[in-house]
Amino acid sequence: MFELPSPPWPLGWSIALFVIAAAATVVGSVRMAGLGDVLADRTGWGEAVFGAVFFGLATSSSGIVMTAVSAASVQPGLRGAGALWAQFIAVGAVVAAGGWIIAEAAEVIVASTGLSAGFVGAVFMGLVNALPETVTAIAAVRRGAMILAVSAVIGGNSLDVLNLAVGELRAKLILGRARRLR
Repeated sequence: MFELPSPPWPLGWSIALFVIAAAATVVGSVRMAGLGDVLADRTGWGEAVFGAVFFGLATSSSGIVMTAVSAASVQPGLRGAGALWAQFIAVGAVVAAGGWIIAEAAEVIVASTGLSAGFVGAVFMGLVNALPETVTAIAAVRRGAMILAVSAVIGGNSLDVLNLAVGELRAKLILGRARRLR
């Protein structure tokens, strides 16, 4: 069985994994739009509630994981219905796992290329962090689910504020541990 080596990975692996995780995020987001549209209808909860709550959680998970992993980094500048639910949760988990891979790969890219952590974090990670909401909204619009699209963007951006809380908490834990070791 193939095992992914523990990070930090070589630069080539890091770039490849970064791109693969970003692509998985796009594909997963498109799939979530389809599943979410069907679930909104089948549950009777409507596209607005489903988009704002569930898409918000699912599409923000990647960014929240990226923030948590990056906050622990040495690069501080980085930052039936049952079956349908199971698929939606599984795809959301893939998108969240992509956040971990992207954060670890970005750390190696910074260390190996000389690019600043701020640049890699703001440009590369920022772009990938915006992909789930953007792609999900576009896919929902293409399905004719306009309310779902708008709700997904509002929900995702509202939950992105959790990035600040997760990053702050993680940084405080690390600083507290470092102080105790001195």
